[in-house]
Amino acid sequence: KNALEMFERECLETIAYVIAPIGKIKPNKPVIHLKENITGQTFVLTGGQMIYSPGGGDFDITSASRYIRVERTSSFQKIKTDLPVLIDCRGREQYFINDPLTKSGIKEFQFNYGTFVSNIPLNTINRSDIFYELREFTGTLPHNGNILVQKGDTVKAGELIGKNESITQEYFYVDYNHLLNAQKDYPVADIKRRMKVKIGQYVKTGDVLFRGISYEKGKDPVEKDFLAQRSGTVAGIYYDVGLIAFEILEQNQKVELEAAKFFDQKNKYVSLYLDVHEGETVRENHIIGMKIGRYPKILKSPIKGIIKKIDKTNGTVVIENVVIPYLLKAFVSGEVVSVEDGKSVTVASKCAVIQGATGFGGETYGDVYYIDNLRRFINDLKSSTDNSMNLESKILVFHDSINLETLELAVKLKVSGMIAPSINNKDWVLFCKNELNVAFTGDEHFGFSLVLIKGFGNVNLEDDVSSLLKSYQDREISITGRTQIRAGIIRPQMILPA
Repeated sequence: KNALEMFERECLETIAYVIAPIGKIKPNKPVIHLKENITGQTFVLTGGQMIYSPGGGDFDITSASRYIRVERTSSFQKIKTDLPVLIDCRGREQYFINDPLTKSGIKEFQFNYGTFVSNIPLNTINRSDIFYELREFTGTLPHNGNILVQKGDTVKAGELIGKNESITQEYFYVDYNHLLNAQKDYPVADIKRRMKVKIGQYVKTGDVLFRGISYEKGKDPVEKDFLAQRSGTVAGIYYDVGLIAFEILEQNQKVELEAAKFFDQKNKYVSLYLDVHEGETVRENHIIGMKIGRYPKILKSPIKGIIKKIDKTNGTVVIENVVIPYLLKAFVSGEVVSVEDGKSVTVASKCAVIQGATGFGGETYGDVYYIDNLRRFINDLKSSTDNSMNLESKILVFHDSINLETLELAVKLKVSGMIAPSINNKDWVLFCKNELNVAFTGDEHFGFSLVLIKGFGNVNLEDDVSSLLKSYQDREISITGRTQIRAGIIRPQMILPA
């Protein structure tokens, strides 16, 4: 709240006022009585009307109906200012009268946009600049895991070269200097003596973490064991700041809690005592329900997971954690030239690399299927009565600009990727349901990766570039749609083996 107030005070300048009555506003029905105090004139504004005073004014504004408010809670408003004032009687929300300001007849809101001409040059590929050489491509695991190849191995695109048991790596921290009722800021030597865990140790809920001095209210200080409230592996002990870092070990787990029995209630009333909903994520020892009374009953989740089902028939709560492994696959075919143990693999391949303008989706590979006429290709697909055109796992290469129909076909055909000169931005937004985020792409999950050589618009591919890509018909290539439009620019790539 303070940040917002400071932003409004220091960063924004008031340039005009909008008076917009709200409530049951209907077209051509009275909305407000407007009095201009300088001249004494009065007016009645009806639903849909707008008045603009570029030089400001001194106005009294009164609601014309008990169902209309001029301010949030008031039927009267007074404004006196030299700044422009727009009085807008179109209503809001369900009573909004959708008459655009551009059609109001108020000259200040009439715009002549002219003709938009882009001076941004399109991405150009010069065939003479394309050459084949030994290049290196590095694949990295999200966090420390298992590398499955060695230096000198030959790998094929798509071959498994590394693995994390879980795609995520989650940590939590315990502040041992400030455990409940513990002494504040123990000396380092004292901490090392009192610490009951060590790096690499797996700690279960209830295990002793630290032997501290408890200062409970009204009692003399006593030595006390402080217990773990969650399970995990000790990843680090930071004596300078007083923290123990735990890495959570991801496991496939499923539990069914007899919640109604725990609360001593009928099964159908179980949800009345729960603080969670189906689909909600909970951590280990997360409070999922409570029965308040002289002897409160608190139900906690024994595992990290998702509330899969709240069963009012059986009075149970099902919690499940599904571990998704991360599989690192070779992006290109070639020789393993270096391995960073537990982290990354670098593969060298003799190839040419062509950069696109923008793209979407991560690294993929497949055999090329070249399409020189988009309309004929779509018609052939529609008229095909058998499964003779099997394009699954292929990389489609288009000479023509593609459209929304092409994107939807790519999903249906289960292709690995597409290379195209361009696409209309409107079609792309309709497909992915979002405006383009120009900062970074590559983590989209549409089922395929896309490289746009020219970018957005309606531009076809140059004949010499088309000819080069067509020469890879039925041969394997690799592509990545990753794009970063900021410092450290990353462009989508097409990797063509020698």
